[in-house]
Amino acid sequence: MKRVTLLSLAALLHLAACSPVEETAEEVVTVDFRAGTTKSAVEDDTAIRCLDIFVYRSDTGALEAHIRTEGKSASLELPKGVALEWILLANAPEGADPALCSKMEDNSSGYLVMSGRGSGSFAKSSSVSLKLSRLMSKVVLEKLTPCEGFSRAYLADVAGTCPYFEGPDTSRVRYNVAGADMSLSPFLKACLVSSSCSEAEFFCYPDPSARTALVIEMGEDSYRALLPPLKGNTTYIIKELVIESRKELCITIQINPWEEVDSSCTLE
Repeated sequence: MKRVTLLSLAALLHLAACSPVEETAEEVVTVDFRAGTTKSAVEDDTAIRCLDIFVYRSDTGALEAHIRTEGKSASLELPKGVALEWILLANAPEGADPALCSKMEDNSSGYLVMSGRGSGSFAKSSSVSLKLSRLMSKVVLEKLTPCEGFSRAYLADVAGTCPYFEGPDTSRVRYNVAGADMSLSPFLKACLVSSSCSEAEFFCYPDPSARTALVIEMGEDSYRALLPPLKGNTTYIIKELVIESRKELCITIQINPWEEVDSSCTLE
């Protein structure tokens, strides 16, 4: 009997050593992400049609969760007490990668591409309201002097792509390099070309290299005014553009933050 008992005990120990150890599942909490917008004189500036939410583990950078949803909010189950980082993209095309660049044509009339990011950990079910910034810059021509003979105005040498977040833009795509390209899609043409000489609005992607220019066509003559380095989510108001001669333009620019999306963030 003693021999049988010893053999049985050895067998049990062997089986225990070979059996896989069950991993304890992480406890999860529900997190509601919301992208609220403030009131704007132009409703199209803040409209959100769809939202992509990416959540990463801070220690490894691994993607923990991703959801694409219509509207301004979505809920995710996330690991409790784990340090996380999250990225929100609004109005981006399906399959957008936040590590890459957005194309200017990803925007559409009424829905401008926006992005925002945050970080933290959650001890219990919580809500996050995240600030989003428009990728685009806005250029406004309030007044042109003189305006007799004006035919059209347009932005020239405009960047065609923009990183969702700070980083180098390796794209060489530029619009209206050799003049106003009237074959552009209706959206882009409306962004870059105006038939008005006052209160004209243009939308373009940022250009830190300061290559973008405002061109005024008056009859057979054209006048080119270089703009300062353009930043996203910023408005550049040309209070008055005075044409004194073909080589001499006097331009006064007022730079303002674009009216921003709600910036409150609550981690409970």
